[in-house]
Amino acid sequence: MTRILDIVIPAAAGGLQGLTVEHIAGKIITCVSASAPFSVSKDNTSKIDLAEGQDTGDNSAREFGTLFFYNATNAPITARIAVGYETYSPKRAVNATINANVTVLGKNSPTYTKGTNAIIAAGGNQVFTGLDGANVRKSFSVFNTHAVDDLNVVAPNLTIMYVCAARTGFVVEAGDSIVLNVPGGNFIRPAVCEVFYS
Repeated sequence: MTRILDIVIPAAAGGLQGLTVEHIAGKIITCVSASAPFSVSKDNTSKIDLAEGQDTGDNSAREFGTLFFYNATNAPITARIAVGYETYSPKRAVNATINANVTVLGKNSPTYTKGTNAIIAAGGNQVFTGLDGANVRKSFSVFNTHAVDDLNVVAPNLTIMYVCAARTGFVVEAGDSIVLNVPGGNFIRPAVCEVFYS
Protein backbone atom coordinates (compact mmCIF):
# COMPACT_ATOMS: atom_id res chain seq x y z
CA MET A 1 0.00 0.00 0.00
CA THR A 2 1.25 3.45 -0.88
CA ARG A 3 0.54 6.52 1.27
CA ILE A 4 0.76 10.09 -0.01
CA LEU A 5 2.26 12.77 2.25
CA ASP A 6 2.03 16.51 1.62
CA ILE A 7 4.87 18.07 3.61
CA VAL A 8 6.50 21.44 4.14
CA ILE A 9 10.18 21.39 5.03
CA PRO A 10 11.10 24.65 6.78
CA ALA A 11 13.93 26.83 5.51
CA ALA A 12 17.43 26.47 6.92
CA ALA A 13 18.15 28.90 9.75
CA GLY A 14 20.98 29.64 12.16
CA GLY A 15 23.38 27.38 10.32
CA LEU A 16 21.02 24.38 10.65
CA GLN A 17 19.03 22.72 7.88
CA GLY A 18 15.24 22.82 8.04
CA LEU A 19 13.81 19.51 9.26
CA THR A 20 10.47 17.70 9.03
CA VAL A 21 10.01 14.24 10.57
CA GLU A 22 7.32 11.74 9.50
CA HIS A 23 6.69 8.43 11.27
CA ILE A 24 5.63 6.11 8.43
CA ALA A 25 6.62 2.58 7.42
CA GLY A 26 7.73 1.55 3.96
CA LYS A 27 10.64 0.57 1.74
CA ILE A 28 10.39 2.97 -1.22
CA ILE A 29 10.08 6.79 -1.27
CA THR A 30 8.94 8.60 -4.42
CA CYS A 31 9.00 12.37 -4.78
CA VAL A 32 5.81 13.09 -6.73
CA SER A 33 6.36 16.85 -6.71
CA ALA A 34 8.62 19.35 -4.93
CA SER A 35 9.26 23.08 -5.10
CA ALA A 36 13.03 22.39 -4.84
CA PRO A 37 15.41 19.43 -4.28
CA PHE A 38 15.85 18.24 -0.69
CA SER A 39 17.43 15.39 1.28
CA VAL A 40 15.80 12.47 3.09
CA SER A 41 17.11 10.06 5.71
CA LYS A 42 15.51 6.70 6.52
CA ASP A 43 15.55 6.02 10.28
CA ASN A 44 18.22 8.73 10.73
CA THR A 45 20.78 7.00 8.47
CA SER A 46 22.78 8.81 5.76
CA LYS A 47 21.02 11.52 3.75
CA ILE A 48 19.88 10.89 0.17
CA ASP A 49 19.22 13.75 -2.27
CA LEU A 50 15.75 13.68 -3.81
CA ALA A 51 13.98 15.85 -6.39
CA GLU A 52 10.65 15.77 -8.22
CA GLY A 53 10.17 12.53 -10.18
CA GLN A 54 12.91 10.63 -8.33
CA ASP A 55 12.61 7.69 -5.96
CA THR A 56 14.87 5.83 -3.57
CA GLY A 57 14.77 2.35 -2.03
CA ASP A 58 13.61 -1.06 -3.23
CA ASN A 59 11.16 -3.67 -1.96
CA SER A 60 13.96 -6.06 -0.93
CA ALA A 61 15.44 -3.48 1.46
CA ARG A 62 14.88 -3.34 5.22
CA GLU A 63 11.63 -1.58 6.18
CA PHE A 64 12.03 1.91 7.62
CA GLY A 65 9.71 3.49 10.18
CA THR A 66 10.73 7.17 10.31
CA LEU A 67 11.69 9.63 7.58
CA PHE A 68 13.74 12.80 8.17
CA PHE A 69 13.35 15.45 5.43
CA TYR A 70 16.09 18.13 5.25
CA ASN A 71 16.10 21.54 3.54
CA ALA A 72 19.43 23.34 3.03
CA THR A 73 17.89 26.32 1.19
CA ASN A 74 16.74 29.66 2.63
CA ALA A 75 13.09 29.08 1.59
CA PRO A 76 10.55 26.44 2.71
CA ILE A 77 10.11 23.47 0.37
CA THR A 78 6.66 22.01 -0.29
CA ALA A 79 6.64 18.41 -1.49
CA ARG A 80 4.26 15.54 -2.18
CA ILE A 81 5.83 12.22 -1.24
CA ALA A 82 4.61 8.66 -1.91
CA VAL A 83 5.78 6.10 0.66
CA GLY A 84 5.17 2.37 0.34
CA TYR A 85 6.49 -0.97 -0.82
CA GLU A 86 6.61 -0.36 -4.58
CA THR A 87 7.56 2.48 -6.90
CA TYR A 88 4.69 4.94 -7.23
CA SER A 89 3.57 6.19 -10.64
CA PRO A 90 1.10 9.11 -10.41
CA LYS A 91 0.18 8.74 -14.10
CA ARG A 92 -1.35 5.33 -13.36
CA ALA A 93 -3.19 6.26 -10.16
CA VAL A 94 -6.80 5.12 -9.81
CA ASN A 95 -9.51 6.19 -7.37
CA ALA A 96 -12.88 4.89 -8.54
CA THR A 97 -16.04 4.42 -6.48
CA ILE A 98 -17.92 1.24 -7.42
CA ASN A 99 -21.02 2.01 -5.33
CA ALA A 100 -21.86 3.49 -1.94
CA ASN A 101 -20.30 0.54 -0.07
CA VAL A 102 -17.30 -0.47 -2.20
CA THR A 103 -14.32 1.68 -3.18
CA VAL A 104 -11.30 0.57 -5.17
CA LEU A 105 -8.10 2.44 -4.37
CA GLY A 106 -4.88 1.50 -6.06
CA LYS A 107 -2.99 1.74 -9.30
CA ASN A 108 -2.13 -0.30 -12.33
CA SER A 109 0.05 -2.79 -10.51
CA PRO A 110 -0.05 -6.55 -9.82
CA THR A 111 -2.57 -6.12 -6.99
CA TYR A 112 -5.42 -3.83 -5.98
CA THR A 113 -7.84 -3.62 -3.04
CA LYS A 114 -11.60 -3.71 -2.63
CA GLY A 115 -13.34 -2.81 0.60
CA THR A 116 -16.84 -3.00 2.01
CA ASN A 117 -18.63 -2.42 5.31
CA ALA A 118 -22.16 -3.63 4.52
CA ILE A 119 -24.50 -4.60 7.36
CA ILE A 120 -25.01 -8.31 8.03
CA ALA A 121 -28.31 -9.02 9.81
CA ALA A 122 -28.51 -11.09 13.00
CA GLY A 123 -28.22 -14.75 11.98
CA GLY A 124 -27.26 -13.68 8.46
CA ASN A 125 -24.36 -14.33 6.12
CA GLN A 126 -22.28 -12.35 3.64
CA VAL A 127 -20.48 -14.36 0.94
CA PHE A 128 -17.15 -13.32 -0.62
CA THR A 129 -16.45 -15.50 -3.68
CA GLY A 130 -12.73 -14.80 -3.93
CA LEU A 131 -13.17 -13.39 -7.44
CA ASP A 132 -13.56 -9.91 -8.87
CA GLY A 133 -14.48 -10.63 -12.46
CA ALA A 134 -11.63 -12.89 -13.60
CA ASN A 135 -9.22 -11.62 -10.92
CA VAL A 136 -8.48 -13.93 -7.98
CA ARG A 137 -8.25 -12.72 -4.39
CA LYS A 138 -4.79 -12.76 -2.80
CA SER A 139 -5.76 -12.02 0.81
CA PHE A 140 -8.83 -11.34 2.92
CA SER A 141 -8.96 -9.22 6.07
CA VAL A 142 -11.91 -8.41 8.30
CA PHE A 143 -12.38 -6.32 11.44
CA ASN A 144 -15.40 -6.95 13.66
CA THR A 145 -16.68 -3.47 14.54
CA HIS A 146 -19.32 -4.68 17.01
CA ALA A 147 -18.69 -3.86 20.65
CA VAL A 148 -20.02 -7.17 22.04
CA ASP A 149 -20.96 -9.86 19.49
CA ASP A 150 -18.68 -12.35 17.72
CA LEU A 151 -18.41 -12.73 13.95
CA ASN A 152 -17.70 -16.15 12.42
CA VAL A 153 -15.35 -16.46 9.44
CA VAL A 154 -16.51 -19.59 7.64
CA ALA A 155 -14.43 -21.61 5.13
CA PRO A 156 -15.86 -23.05 1.88
CA ASN A 157 -16.58 -26.43 3.53
CA LEU A 158 -18.88 -24.52 5.98
CA THR A 159 -16.66 -25.07 9.01
CA ILE A 160 -15.73 -22.13 11.22
CA MET A 161 -12.21 -21.02 10.28
CA TYR A 162 -12.03 -18.28 12.89
CA VAL A 163 -14.21 -16.60 15.49
CA CYS A 164 -13.58 -12.88 15.21
CA ALA A 165 -14.43 -11.57 18.69
CA ALA A 166 -15.80 -8.08 19.21
CA ARG A 167 -13.33 -5.34 18.20
CA THR A 168 -10.78 -7.79 16.74
CA GLY A 169 -9.55 -8.56 13.24
CA PHE A 170 -8.51 -11.52 11.12
CA VAL A 171 -6.30 -11.77 7.99
CA VAL A 172 -5.86 -14.82 5.77
CA GLU A 173 -4.27 -15.46 2.39
CA ALA A 174 -7.13 -17.14 0.61
CA GLY A 175 -8.51 -17.12 -2.92
CA ASP A 176 -11.46 -19.38 -2.07
CA SER A 177 -14.97 -18.38 -1.08
CA ILE A 178 -15.31 -17.02 2.47
CA VAL A 179 -18.58 -16.50 4.36
CA LEU A 180 -19.04 -14.07 7.24
CA ASN A 181 -21.72 -15.27 9.65
CA VAL A 182 -23.41 -13.33 12.48
CA PRO A 183 -24.39 -15.89 15.14
CA GLY A 184 -25.61 -13.35 17.71
CA GLY A 185 -28.82 -11.39 18.06
CA ASN A 186 -27.49 -8.07 16.69
CA PHE A 187 -26.49 -6.92 13.22
CA ILE A 188 -22.79 -6.34 12.56
CA ARG A 189 -21.14 -3.98 10.06
CA PRO A 190 -17.72 -5.63 9.54
CA ALA A 191 -14.92 -3.75 7.80
CA VAL A 192 -13.62 -5.99 4.99
CA CYS A 193 -10.62 -5.50 2.69
CA GLU A 194 -9.77 -7.91 -0.12
CA VAL A 195 -6.54 -7.78 -2.13
CA PHE A 196 -6.80 -9.11 -5.68
CA TYR A 197 -4.30 -10.13 -8.35
CA SER A 198 -4.90 -7.98 -11.42
